[in-house]
Amino acid sequence: MISIIVPVYNGENYINKCADALMAQSYKNIQIIFVDDGSSDNTPDILKEIQQRDSRVKILTKENGGVSSARNAGLDVASGEYIMFCDVDDIPHRDWCGELVLCIEKFPDRLPFCAVKNIDLLTNTPEYIFTLSHVQLSDKNYVLLSKEDLPSIDDVGFLYSLWNKIYSAETIKKNCLRFDEALSMGEDVMFNFQYLTHTCGKTIFLNKILYTYVRQNENCLTARNIDKEIAAAEMIFLEEEELFLNLHISDAVLNENFYNLFCDRYINTLSDIFKAEELSKHEKLKKSFKYVFLPGFQHCRSKIDLEKSYHKKLIKIYKSRILTWLYHFRIIYL
Repeated sequence: MISIIVPVYNGENYINKCADALMAQSYKNIQIIFVDDGSSDNTPDILKEIQQRDSRVKILTKENGGVSSARNAGLDVASGEYIMFCDVDDIPHRDWCGELVLCIEKFPDRLPFCAVKNIDLLTNTPEYIFTLSHVQLSDKNYVLLSKEDLPSIDDVGFLYSLWNKIYSAETIKKNCLRFDEALSMGEDVMFNFQYLTHTCGKTIFLNKILYTYVRQNENCLTARNIDKEIAAAEMIFLEEEELFLNLHISDAVLNENFYNLFCDRYINTLSDIFKAEELSKHEKLKKSFKYVFLPGFQHCRSKIDLEKSYHKKLIKIYKSRILTWLYHFRIIYL
C-alpha cells in the first residue's frame, strides 16, 4: 500500500480537484492522508465531505505549524509500505502511483522520480516540462543513474521536489527521517538529502510525465523572503556539498557541474536583491555586502573557473551602470 501525504492550509479552492485526482488513481491500494494544518477557511468541512466519498481518505487536524510539521504528522500515521507526497493545489496524473510503485518494486535500492509538467494557473497552459536534460521523453522508460549523476539531476531541480518521487517507508522509519520544522525554505531538499544517503546516491528516472505542478502566481520578492532565500541558498549549498563529499563523488564532477551550478544560483539570488523594488539602495548594498561574503558563496567561487562560468545575470548587472553594484561584484571576482 502507498500512503499519500497531502498537507493542507486554507486550500478550499483546490482540495476537491486534487482529491478527485487521487481517488481516481489507477493503482487502488492507497491511503490518502490529508493533514489540515490549522485552516481558517472551509477546508475542514470540505475534507469531511471528501472522506464520506472514499474510505481510503484519512483526515488529521492540527494547529498551524507549517508544511514540515504537517508532513511529519502524516508520516506518524502512515501505514503504507511506500510514501508519496502531494501538494493540494497540484494535479497527480492517473498513473502517478501505479507507475512509481512498479518502479520502486523493480529497483528497491534506488530513489525513483518522474518527469513533471509545470503550468501557470492564470493561463492553464503548459509552461515547461521538467525532465532530464540529456533524456528525451521518447527514450526508454527507465534511466538508471549513479551518484555521479546527482549534480545533473540537481541542475533541473529534481533534488528539491517531493511530489515526483516514491519513498520506502521502511527506510524512512528505520533511519528516523523527518522534515526540519525549524526551516521555512529548503525543508524538502533537506529530506531528500537524508534519504539519498541511504540509497548511496542511486536514483532512477521514470521517463514519463506523471504529475502537474501548478504555479499559482509569480513569485513576489519581499525583503523578508529575500533574507530567507539567502539563508536557504547557503544552507542547501553546504548540506549538498557535504552529501556529495560523503558519497565520494569525484572532484572532476563537482568542479565541472556542482560548483558552477551553485555559483550561478548565488548570482541569481544576488540579482534578486538588486531587483527588489521595496528595498532602498542602502538596504540593497547592506544585504548584498553580507551575502557576497557568505562562507558558502566564497568557497563555491573559489572552486570554479571564472572564465568559463555562465552568469548571464552578472552581465545584466554590469550593464546597469550602478557603480555601487559594480563595486560589489568586483569584490566577488577579485
